[in-house]
Amino acid sequence: PWNYKDDGIAAPLAARVIDRCGDLKPPAGYEYLMPQAGQNIILFSVEKDFNQVKLFRSTSSTGPFTLITTVSTASVGGVYLDTGLVNGTTYYYYIQPMSTAGRVATPGVVFSGTPRTNPNPPEGALFIAGGSPFTTGSSVPLRLDVSTVTQMKLANTNTALSSAPWTAFSALVPSLSLGSVAHGETEEVHAIVRDASGGETRLQSVITYLNPALSAVLTGNVATLLDTSSRAASVTIIRGTERFSIATPPLGNFTLPLPAGTCTIQISQRGYQTYELSSVTLAAGSTLNLGTVTLVPLDTDTDGLMDVHELTTHGTNRYNKDTDGDSFSDGAEVTLLMTSPTDPNSLLRLSSPPVVDRTAGTITLTFQSVSGVSYQFDQSPDLLTWTRIMSGGSPYSVTATSSTTTATLPLASGAASRFYRVVVQ
Repeated sequence: PWNYKDDGIAAPLAARVIDRCGDLKPPAGYEYLMPQAGQNIILFSVEKDFNQVKLFRSTSSTGPFTLITTVSTASVGGVYLDTGLVNGTTYYYYIQPMSTAGRVATPGVVFSGTPRTNPNPPEGALFIAGGSPFTTGSSVPLRLDVSTVTQMKLANTNTALSSAPWTAFSALVPSLSLGSVAHGETEEVHAIVRDASGGETRLQSVITYLNPALSAVLTGNVATLLDTSSRAASVTIIRGTERFSIATPPLGNFTLPLPAGTCTIQISQRGYQTYELSSVTLAAGSTLNLGTVTLVPLDTDTDGLMDVHELTTHGTNRYNKDTDGDSFSDGAEVTLLMTSPTDPNSLLRLSSPPVVDRTAGTITLTFQSVSGVSYQFDQSPDLLTWTRIMSGGSPYSVTATSSTTTATLPLASGAASRFYRVVVQ
């Protein structure tokens, strides 16, 4: 009782080997730690009494175990990277914490991990019937959005998945039977995908079966005129507090089975005004064809650029008419000045004071420019009336070849003073 070192401290609550990056939530300084070949990343709980943690390792679940390191919880938090391991070999571990006073906790439970040549298993998603929440068929098409995998298993129950055969991976599966179905019943589809290194990931998705005689069909086509090459949109159905959406194919056409009843239909796409139909009654056994729904483009910040172009072409903020804060609107920079709306230093302005040579009767202007853009010049006696400067019967024009352009213009004869401006052609 007089030996403080034999007073126990709390046993570790949890310890495990991280085998996929998404599982890891490390302390500060370890945010980008990722398992590599020949490594196991060990994550363990850190209690307030812990000062150090002893880590023991073996290639057998029953030992013998060897102490491989003692780490300070203050410096590593609850993360340790075990390196120099043999890929494909399973390693068994347990940890034993110590307090500042030297008290030793009960050894933790044994856990294990197997380093692999490619330690990060594949990641992705499984979509049934293009992501639709409903189907009227007892068999459904599948899409697996997973990369770098070579094999897969598919089944309509989790129990059947374990005994399902491995087949060559295919991103598109034309048809998979849902088995026995009933109206309004949620059906499941399960998959396991495996990469060339043996890394496996389970995927699951659900869909609700609707009897065609007891349900309705919504069909139509969405047109987004400013980006006709990709017209994918979102079709949203709202019933009270229930809300679900599907994405249309790139051409915008959709056919969606729905439960019979009254709902609100919304069709939307970023950069366009949302189309809405309220209090729509869908009768059992009926089909509602919306035809072609043309979405109206928006200019939310009224800068002269349509939102869809700000999103897809210019990289500007559709909620701020002057993205780069240079006092010129995004629309003016794109359509009039030909300057960059995202670069505050891209401006149509003089780079240096004008140089007047009264002997030669000229004025030289040096200004910021955009390569490939042509510029003309105006003069005015009062900033009210402007006249284009001519040369040989045609407007004097220069085409920029760099970010700075110099133009030498004739001085107006007999004028005490003149104002000049640069105009994008």
